[in-house]
Amino acid sequence: MSMLNKNSVFAIFMRLALIIVFFTPVVNATEITDLMSHHLQAPFNEEIEMIKVRYAPGEKSEPHRHRAHTLVYMLEGTVEMQVEGGELVRLVAGDTFYESPEDIHLVSRNASEESDAAFLVIFIKSQGAKTVIPLNELDG
Repeated sequence: MSMLNKNSVFAIFMRLALIIVFFTPVVNATEITDLMSHHLQAPFNEEIEMIKVRYAPGEKSEPHRHRAHTLVYMLEGTVEMQVEGGELVRLVAGDTFYESPEDIHLVSRNASEESDAAFLVIFIKSQGAKTVIPLNELDG
């Protein structure tokens, strides 16, 4: 399949992601919500998984890796993120963030002690691959 076709497939899924973002109600609790998963047929043998993450005030995740191309789109609140070797960034509604499959995600935290933060995450990964791998489970 040509790069143009791969880009077209990716563009279609990104548009679907934005549609889901705007028509998915936001609940008032700390949660991760699976929104969509779709297997990409050969020659890709990959899948796209979409989740919504909501951090309570002050909440954070432990360092981890995704082994996926990871695209983040902020929905509300303020989150700080950093990958190993990268700058600490502060994201607000409408901002985006990218992680490569090789990145170690060192910082992901709600920057507010008073308000929730929510963001959409799209993973493009090998079919059946584990989505989150804690740092202590990484091999070499």
